[in-house]
Amino acid sequence: MMAGVYLLTPALQRYQWGTTDVIAALLGIEATDQPLAEAWWGAHPDAPALAAAPSGDVPLTDLLAADAVGILGDDVAKTWGNALPYLLKVLSVSKPLSIQVHPSAEQARAGYDRERTGGAHAAGSRYAFADRLAKPEMVVALTPMVVLAGFRPVDDLARDLALIGGDAPADLDASSVGRYLRDVLALPRHAPVLTAMVAAAERPGASRELTAAAAAAVHHPGDQGALIALALRCIDLSPGEALFIDAGVVHSYQTGTGLEVMANSDNVVRAGLTPKPVNAELFLELADTSARMPQVIQPVERGGARVFTTPAPDYELTLVDTGPWSAGSGPRIVLAVDGSAQVRTDQYEKALHAGQAVLVADRDGPVDVTSTGLAAVVSVPQAGRL
Repeated sequence: MMAGVYLLTPALQRYQWGTTDVIAALLGIEATDQPLAEAWWGAHPDAPALAAAPSGDVPLTDLLAADAVGILGDDVAKTWGNALPYLLKVLSVSKPLSIQVHPSAEQARAGYDRERTGGAHAAGSRYAFADRLAKPEMVVALTPMVVLAGFRPVDDLARDLALIGGDAPADLDASSVGRYLRDVLALPRHAPVLTAMVAAAERPGASRELTAAAAAAVHHPGDQGALIALALRCIDLSPGEALFIDAGVVHSYQTGTGLEVMANSDNVVRAGLTPKPVNAELFLELADTSARMPQVIQPVERGGARVFTTPAPDYELTLVDTGPWSAGSGPRIVLAVDGSAQVRTDQYEKALHAGQAVLVADRDGPVDVTSTGLAAVVSVPQAGRL
């Protein structure tokens, strides 16, 4: 393989909410009875992909440390501090993920610096901010997906609370989302309203949100996060549809398989539906409680490709159905999602089968991609660079 183009082996995450067969089938590995939730192609410090180099497989983080400018290009290296700006994932969801929110860049910087200087961190406790970065993310459905994202109008929430009946309306103040969240987070585990919500989901007139929240309550018995799920919009994504999750947007993926592209950050603040630590106070501080619809990203059709551009400066995703598609400068990851993909630079050519991916370094110049099925190309938009 020519220097500058590296075959990648993804890092795998076996979270309990994953499916057992979908990602294994994509990668051509044997499925087990253990869930396989995510495959990561990127240079996240906690789980970098392995790159096939002349000396053998090495973590992509090590390659960047040795030759950041050659791989990233000078402008990307200067803008993102010699780090790959994005992370590409395939995630496959069998049961609801945690209720979570991400900070803005300003909140992440301030929170990280405050904790590391001892201003808001108890000895022996877990840092709330993993890094100084925002984590805007976009998911593109590969199968039908159900996503809870953004808060719905309080009148809609109040109607579902009335359907639940019992003490629910008295115990939970739905006059505003903020008050409702505070009431929910103050409830004890296994509050009776959770059982009542599951029963109400079977009644005529139950909303999609009530049905989804009840399913979350069944998967996470006694967890108050199911009541936060009740306040979120239920969004159905068909294959090829994309949703952008910006800072402050509370969300939880429910079911389905998708491509996810995000900034290379691990800043996640959780409020429920998880065995991981929750931080109710910080969650309330970061959550956007407006009834604002999350942004659906409409791709731009260019020949045999669809280009998904978001407000995030860190990444741009192109899905190549046929091609050819030419990706310019900077670090580019090409993943064959379905069928095969042909990758060509001036000095390199390779056919990728489904589940294979390569990183093409900036120094290798433009890369042309064609596909017999579906290929994903992630790059850094020019507008986001210095």
